[in-house]
Amino acid sequence: MKWRHKMKKKMLVKNARVVTPAGIIENGRVLVENGIITGVGGLPGIEAEMEIDAENSYLIPGFVDLHCDCIEKEIEQRPGSYFPANISIIETDKKAVSSGITTTFYSLSFAGVEIGLRSNAKAKEIVSEIIRLKSTLIADSRIHARFEITATEAVPLLEELINSGYVDMLSLMDHTPGQGQFKTEKDYKNYYGKTYKKDESMMEQTIKIKKERKENEAPANIEKIIKLCAGGNIIMASHDDDSDEKIRFLAERKIPICEFPVNMSTAKKAREEGLDVILGAPNIIKGSSHSNNLSALDAIKAGYGNIICSDYMAASMIYAVFKIAGAGILALHEAVNMTSLNPANAAGLGKTKGSIEKGKDADMMLVDGSFEVPVIESVFVAGKEAYRRMAAAKSMKAERPVHENAGYYY
Repeated sequence: MKWRHKMKKKMLVKNARVVTPAGIIENGRVLVENGIITGVGGLPGIEAEMEIDAENSYLIPGFVDLHCDCIEKEIEQRPGSYFPANISIIETDKKAVSSGITTTFYSLSFAGVEIGLRSNAKAKEIVSEIIRLKSTLIADSRIHARFEITATEAVPLLEELINSGYVDMLSLMDHTPGQGQFKTEKDYKNYYGKTYKKDESMMEQTIKIKKERKENEAPANIEKIIKLCAGGNIIMASHDDDSDEKIRFLAERKIPICEFPVNMSTAKKAREEGLDVILGAPNIIKGSSHSNNLSALDAIKAGYGNIICSDYMAASMIYAVFKIAGAGILALHEAVNMTSLNPANAAGLGKTKGSIEKGKDADMMLVDGSFEVPVIESVFVAGKEAYRRMAAAKSMKAERPVHENAGYYY
């Protein structure tokens, strides 16, 4: 079975609250033919072989998730204990689609001296398995290679993958203690040492290697990778930026995306320079960063973030969207754009993905907004229903009262 095959019948979704880039069409209709949206609006007199009554649910475009490292969590659910890559990829795909993610960028770390799963050999193995399984996966599955700038030995591996056409996006990472996510060596040791149960001497040796490589090898590594990406027409990003200087570096080299800026001033500078700024949905839901860095909600309130990704939890995106809207920070359609149209445009996919508009792929979902949190009822990939809640769960809708906060989360 190849999920990207498009539906041959006409499908009409009616009685929906259709979320478009510009607003919500109440009691709207969407017509799909051969997996492509061919009509949006009232569509009087239109009929189809398959008709779906949305019963006033929201019809939202499928999420385009530019940074999903959930695959790493699926493979290494406990430190040092690895599940087979093929099983983990299939399970990650199922979770992504049931969470409304119809285009996913698997984020894999080529990190050299990092600890745990994030090794060059393991990353290459997972990429190879994703490529092998790609035609059987439900979501449109792509590769986001995360390059640790001190991982000199990863450069030839990435060159091979880029030349093979396997990499769709690449981000530069610097996890050397003293900047970025880890402001001090203690922060670095607390995260990696406790997570992977590494002793003090192991952590000291790792830090020593990273610092030496950053000074002596990283500049050449970065320029080599930038050149490779330019030659392969691969979209680039930078990870955990923490200063105006880093943003100027990106702007000068035409790197268009800033992922997870660690403070407000850096996020502001990135937007001023015209960069897209990616923020994590888990951060939005919790209201803070797990590492005590920038609050994504605060950045969005200030107008300094325009893309939301799942980061490490696929299910988080739908809740983040409704939390933003429910808090009155943005209108619902504007929050949806941050998970669909904006990332699609950033990845060069905006002509076919990211919004419910005529001529685009019919990647979309029906969301019940009547309960205390949004509930995804169905997900469609290229016009084919790829996920549906259990019939028993659906029937419960008629028995439960409409929640006082219906329509928005929080």
